[in-house]
Amino acid sequence: MTGALFFSLSRAGVLSFLLALMLFGLLLLTRRRGEGRRVIWTITLAAMAGMILWLGVAPLFVRLEEIAYGEDALTWAGRLPVSRATWEMSRDFPLFGVGYEAFPIIFPRYQPAAVRAHYLQAHNDLLQLLAETG
Repeated sequence: MTGALFFSLSRAGVLSFLLALMLFGLLLLTRRRGEGRRVIWTITLAAMAGMILWLGVAPLFVRLEEIAYGEDALTWAGRLPVSRATWEMSRDFPLFGVGYEAFPIIFPRYQPAAVRAHYLQAHNDLLQLLAETG
């Protein structure tokens, strides 16, 4: 699962995962008993870190740099109009939604004029689920 998360290049997912690992490591260090478990967890965490290094982190670093230099079109400011339009779509189809995987077909009707890209997803899982299923 660690490899799949890093292959997805999801910036928020990877950063959340790393933060959770750091907090877990801190909790592991504060425990006094259970040396056997500590060794097992240390080996597990080392194996996950080894796999991440083996898979390569260069594409992830490139993806993270997009945040700092604003090269990504899907910034929060860019996603906000899409989220609002998706919310409007879900309000028009409250009971059954637009249908599973129908978002890319229906969304152009709700797409604001300022948004020029063609969206296949809402880039917000909860809003897309609400719009597609009601």
